[in-house]
Amino acid sequence: MSCQSEYTCYYAIYIKEMEEYNKLPEEDNFYHIYALVYILQTHQLHIEEYNYHYKI
Repeated sequence: MSCQSEYTCYYAIYIKEMEEYNKLPEEDNFYHIYALVYILQTHQLHIEEYNYHYKI
């Protein structure tokens, strides 16, 4: 996911197992992650889903 230079975009990461936004896990595990991008000018919200094995 990326934002074109002519737009203002806001990013967030949500980890379902931690129920937290924009925070890295403190332990190795498999996580269900949502990557969110909001484009201000078009009022679009893009959400991508990932299953990720996080290793510290």
